[in-house]
Amino acid sequence: MNNTTQAGSLQNTTEVTNREDDKSMIFVHLSFYVFLRVLVSLSGIVGNGVTLVLLKRLRHRHNAHILMVYLAVTDILVCVMAYVSIPLTVTNYLNINISFYKTLCIVKEDIYYTVLGLSLATYTLVSVDRFVWPFLFDLIDSKNILHRT
Repeated sequence: MNNTTQAGSLQNTTEVTNREDDKSMIFVHLSFYVFLRVLVSLSGIVGNGVTLVLLKRLRHRHNAHILMVYLAVTDILVCVMAYVSIPLTVTNYLNINISFYKTLCIVKEDIYYTVLGLSLATYTLVSVDRFVWPFLFDLIDSKNILHRT
């Protein structure tokens, strides 16, 4: 009976050690995740902020510059949303119960996907401005539609 008690005690000690190892691994993963998320978010905010300052100083403004301003603003919003979502992700991994957690997640996801959609729409407009319009104008110009007298 003494051997059984020792074996049970050893098994319980092993389980406690495994749980502590799991908790330390979760902490390491979360620390790495938070560090990378903060690094990427802050570099995106600073980089796009510099882009906005440089675009504001341009004297000759074209339609493409307006699209670049829209793109920088939407990228800043995406970076801000990535930065704001860090506490929600950490509370999810640590199983911390917050009464309004589900509501926060729903609101955050709605805002995040709206901002992401705006960013993708701006990318589409930049692509159309750079590649589709010149092709169409060359096609129209080659048929002398614009130069008829």
